[in-house]
Amino acid sequence: MNRILLIIAIVTIGYSTSTFAQDVNINLIGKKFSQAVNNEAKNKGVVYISDDDVIIPGGMAEPVVYTRIGKDVKEFFVEYTFSEKDSVVRQIEYTWGEGNGRNALTEKFKLFLTGLTEKYGKGKAVGEYQHHWVTDEKMEVALYGNFTTYPKVTVRIRKDQ
Repeated sequence: MNRILLIIAIVTIGYSTSTFAQDVNINLIGKKFSQAVNNEAKNKGVVYISDDDVIIPGGMAEPVVYTRIGKDVKEFFVEYTFSEKDSVVRQIEYTWGEGNGRNALTEKFKLFLTGLTEKYGKGKAVGEYQHHWVTDEKMEVALYGNFTTYPKVTVRIRKDQ
């Protein structure tokens, strides 16, 4: 019985780590925006155009948002913010929205909390559904969950020059 539980735990950890890596690509931080475009083409991302106002940080180009819809994902957005001067990606924000269902979002949050903790160690918890990490490479990683008004899970990765 203990052997079966150990096998289940190993498979679950392997699944959560591989799913985490598939959903969030931290390797695009510091790369040219053209690499992000290639990544979205590979993942069948489509540019998302919104009527909302956009606040652009100083020195940054207008963020570009992609949406990906797949068999298991109903509402998923990836926002790239890159510098205007050299087109280097400075921030990526991944958001899974309400269309995925509350239970799926709760599981997604737990999956990312586990994956980020495994990768970066224990982060700083700000409430139950906000966690922050600062990596050795001075990259800021944040995980947010909102399960009340507009349910969503967001992973934001940022690195200034």
